[in-house]
Amino acid sequence: MFIKFLMSVGAISLALFIGMGTASTGMSEMFGKEEFADRYVNVYELKEDSDPIKTEHPDVVIAYETETEEIGFETVYIPDPTLVYGKQEIKTQGENGRIVYTYETLTSGGKQLSRKLVSEITDKEPINQVVHYGNDPTTPYGEMISPTLGKLTSCYGYRPGVGASNYHYGIDIAWRRGTEVVAADGGVVTVRKSIESFGLYLCIDHGNGLVTLYAHLDSATVKVGQRVARGELIGYMGDSGNATAPCLHFEVRLNGKRIDPLDGYLDKKDIVTPD
Repeated sequence: MFIKFLMSVGAISLALFIGMGTASTGMSEMFGKEEFADRYVNVYELKEDSDPIKTEHPDVVIAYETETEEIGFETVYIPDPTLVYGKQEIKTQGENGRIVYTYETLTSGGKQLSRKLVSEITDKEPINQVVHYGNDPTTPYGEMISPTLGKLTSCYGYRPGVGASNYHYGIDIAWRRGTEVVAADGGVVTVRKSIESFGLYLCIDHGNGLVTLYAHLDSATVKVGQRVARGELIGYMGDSGNATAPCLHFEVRLNGKRIDPLDGYLDKKDIVTPD
C-alpha cells in the first residue's frame, strides 16, 4: 500500500491515491505526523477495509478540503457613571472569530462518491465588543442650560448708579414668583441655606471645581447631598433676601472664583422670556 499526499495553494486540498507499494511520508514530514493528524484528519488510522466505498473502488481518490465560517462577536454593554447620560464609548473593538471545517470527498473516475465532514476546528475565538454607556442622568454634561425662564435684568460686573462697592457677581433673571428653577447642569447639591443678601439659595457642585449658585428662591425642592440632573427642578423663583422683585440671581464659580456666567457658560439667547 502507498499513500501519496498532494496540497494546493488556497483552501487546503489533500489527495491520497491508494495503490500498491510502500508508504510515502510527504505531508507528515511537512506538518509533522501528530500535527497533521490532530489538526486536519487522522489518516494514520485509515484501514483498507474501513470504508466499503474505498474497498469497492480500488482507484478511489480521497481529497480533504477546508471551508471557513465566521463567528460573529457579541457586544457587551457596561454602565459607566463617568460618562454623560446616554453617551456611549467603544472601549474594545469587536472582532469576528473563525471556524474551519474539513471535508473528506471520495471520487472515482471523475465521479464524486461521497463527501462528509471529518473535523470542525475553532481557528480563532471571537473578541467581544465592549461598550461603556452613561447611565447616571446626574453626571454633568459640561454644557449649561438656562436655569429658569424670564428676562435678563442685570449682568455680571459693576452696575451703574449703585456705587463701585456693589459689584454684581452673577446675573439676574426676573419673572413671576413661583417660576420653576432648574439645575443648569448635573451635579450634587452642596448648600441649601438662607442669608440676608441671597435669601434662600442653593449651590450645586458639578465637579472639576465648577459650582453654580441659585439665590432669592421662594422655596427649594432639593436637599444637601442630593444628586440632580441637568434641567431637574430644584426650586421656585422668589424675592427672598435683598431682592426688590421676584428674580433668580445665578452665579458660576470656578475653583472658588466667581466668573461671568455669560462668558462661555450661558448664552443670552438661551435665556428665554415666556410669552
